[in-house]
Amino acid sequence: GPDDPAILALQALLPKHRFLERFGAEPCVPSGAVYAESFDPTKHISLSALYDNTKPVQIWVDPGYNWGYAVLAVQVEGNNINVVDEIYERGKTHPEVINIAKQRPWWKPSHGICDVAGYQHQADRSAIEVWASAGVRLTGRRVPVQAGIDRMHSVLRSNGINAPTILIHPKCVGLIAELGGGPPPYSDMRPYSYPTSREGLAISDIPLDKNNHACSATSYGIIANFGFVTKLNSKS
Repeated sequence: GPDDPAILALQALLPKHRFLERFGAEPCVPSGAVYAESFDPTKHISLSALYDNTKPVQIWVDPGYNWGYAVLAVQVEGNNINVVDEIYERGKTHPEVINIAKQRPWWKPSHGICDVAGYQHQADRSAIEVWASAGVRLTGRRVPVQAGIDRMHSVLRSNGINAPTILIHPKCVGLIAELGGGPPPYSDMRPYSYPTSREGLAISDIPLDKNNHACSATSYGIIANFGFVTKLNSKS
């Protein structure tokens, strides 16, 4: 019932429109940016998300060429997720992005998570094969769009008691811009958003498939480490 502790906990972790749709059978259309109800720059952006060279680094990757190639350097300890750095590029090949990564102090990472599209061959080696040649093992799984969004909301809204929390270093400008919390690295970028009418009202609960590369990489990484939003314990 509605007073069940597990239901109340999920209500706290999901935005209102998603909770009503999923558990109340009330179709609801969200408004504005995908993470407008969950992302709080004063809470989630922090200089304390600083690279610690005594702890392992994962990379969370969403490869692309024309619109964005996102690589997030992440340190996970218990329920704490620190996004310590990012690479957010356009018009760069896999080897070029890897060369950028090799210049960062956190290279080389222990392992990585990738969009399942990273297995695809498009007239060349797949992203996963190219990263493997640099000594980094990436793994990927299929994550439905809404499942990834739900998982991201749950972490952004978490109080840290029953679910993982996330801190993002200010240098991660691509991720922060997609979340709607700061200026973008490219002038034509906007926050990851739902389609809207001329009046600015959302007209669909399916987000536009753009301005979401770093957000997608983050949701893949969270799910790989903690599972989908099906139970409230930490590690799945």
